[in-house]
Amino acid sequence: MTYLFLAIAIVTEVAATTLLKLSEGFSKPIPSIATVTGYAISFYFLSLTLRSLPTGLVYAVWSGVGVVLIATIAWVFQSQKLDTPALCGMALIVSGVVVINVFSSHLRSSIEVIWWSFIGVEISILSNLVLFKIILVSKDNLYYKGKNSKYTKQCN
Repeated sequence: MTYLFLAIAIVTEVAATTLLKLSEGFSKPIPSIATVTGYAISFYFLSLTLRSLPTGLVYAVWSGVGVVLIATIAWVFQSQKLDTPALCGMALIVSGVVVINVFSSHLRSSIEVIWWSFIGVEISILSNLVLFKIILVSKDNLYYKGKNSKYTKQCN
């Protein structure tokens, strides 16, 4: 149940942060109210999570997953550009969250360790594959075989 509370805290924080952009400096009432409500719900569920998990662990997972989700939403829905260093940084954040969940001593049962290991590895593999594909098809990172060198960067 604790991880469900953490998931709710993450999702509502991501929604609130997305709505914060739409509130335009709290000048639009509906996105502003939704932002404040989302943050309140997020902190409430975060506090429930902190009853049974260490603060450092919870905050690392909450902020790490939140950063990746916010950047992805901004890229998909708000046309934010993500360059190669940003994508690599997000891959490292996801990997860090996986390492925390797989190797941290807070996990009590072997079933829980197996479950979170499986989930963490799947998330890490999928996110890294998606990021790798994005890097490969990114306009600035297309390479082709040139006449004078083994690989020449494509210039437009």
